Amino acid sequence: MVLSEHIEGNYLGKVKHECYNVYVLKNSKVEDLKNIEIRVSAPTNSNFDEQGEDVIHTIEVSK
Repeated sequence: MVLSEHIEGNYLGKVKHECYNVYVLKNSKVEDLKNIEIRVSAPTNSNFDEQGEDVIHTIEVSK
């Protein structure tokens, strides 16, 4: 995680934030990747009531 950037947790309105994360593959090789799945939990209010939907985005890896 030393090479990764900090990802802020609070956004209001239409915000575009770009960053990157670096992961070490201990049990596989990058050549074996077929897709990467990113999961983001729904935002919540001060009562922890969900204010939207969870997001799951799959990125196909091309070689």
